[in-house]
Amino acid sequence: MADANGTPSTTTGRVGLPTTGRRYQRRTYGNRAQNVPKGAATQKRPSVITGDVVKDLMKISKASRDIKRQQIDSRHKWLFDKIADYCQLGTEIVEDQLLDSDFTLFENFFKAKGSRVLLVFQTQEAGDGKEKKGAQKLVVTSGNDVPLCGACMYFFRLNNDKDLTEKTIDREVHFGVVEAADGDILAAVRTMLDNLIVPMLLKNTNWGKLSSNGTKNGTVANFINSLEDFSKLLESAKSNLSETLVILSVPFTRR
Repeated sequence: MADANGTPSTTTGRVGLPTTGRRYQRRTYGNRAQNVPKGAATQKRPSVITGDVVKDLMKISKASRDIKRQQIDSRHKWLFDKIADYCQLGTEIVEDQLLDSDFTLFENFFKAKGSRVLLVFQTQEAGDGKEKKGAQKLVVTSGNDVPLCGACMYFFRLNNDKDLTEKTIDREVHFGVVEAADGDILAAVRTMLDNLIVPMLLKNTNWGKLSSNGTKNGTVANFINSLEDFSKLLESAKSNLSETLVILSVPFTRR
């Protein structure tokens, strides 16, 4: 369509809404088409998870838990018993909670040349209306993917040259706990050093070969002093982390 001078004019489908032109493009909303400027943001509809999707996810989760349950042997149960004793829970409850964890961490701990340490965090999760607030939740972790806001139960082995077996796990694996109820891991480690490890070492009288070669006193004293210095270092680090520096903005005045 052209005007009186022969210049093509822009055709409109609605009043004030051009239907052609480089600055406009056609977008469809449901059964309705509209012309909007190019580059204009399009409102995205939120994705909705249907009931069928939820059911599929639940089936996948159940299948994964069943596969993990079939992998459990007496080595796993030995670990579960230690955790249950500390948490004052039934072994079945411990097993059920840990089924949601990454079971490859267990296998990496059991195999030769694998990890020397296995960590299990006991955290407190908020209730969702069905569970009481503060319910215990157990999770096996590498220590990098889950924040510690409770107790850290650790299993470690000094020698990982061979696979752990049902016969060797009892004498090769050591169990301990670091309690950090408020997430203060530095204070928890320092408390363990000051109240448990250093006093135990001071009362120890059997130092193996050191007791017979005449160098026991000096070597043991240096070792214990190093632990005490490390404890003081943890306290200093905790103090430094608790300090905050507030930078105030100063108004700029031109001279």
